[in-house]
Amino acid sequence: MKTGDDTFDDIYVSKETGKVVGVMLDGRDYKLIPFNEHDSPMAYKMAKKKTREILSSAFIEAPNMNELADRIVDCLYRKEDEK
Repeated sequence: MKTGDDTFDDIYVSKETGKVVGVMLDGRDYKLIPFNEHDSPMAYKMAKKKTREILSSAFIEAPNMNELADRIVDCLYRKEDEK
């Protein structure tokens, strides 16, 4: 099978589903794992928005609610080092 400039040495197909489940390239086996949209990491801006929503829905009273949410997300995404 040819994809771009790479040629697979072998392709593994499931007998049950008929779908490709793995490939061999340069003598190494690779298992293909389905990608779920829920498995992808959340974008930085979306994480800030969701954190603000969660904090405000938890009835937490803080004078700087948005700043608190931003600091939490910055810590998780290690953005505090970039400032």
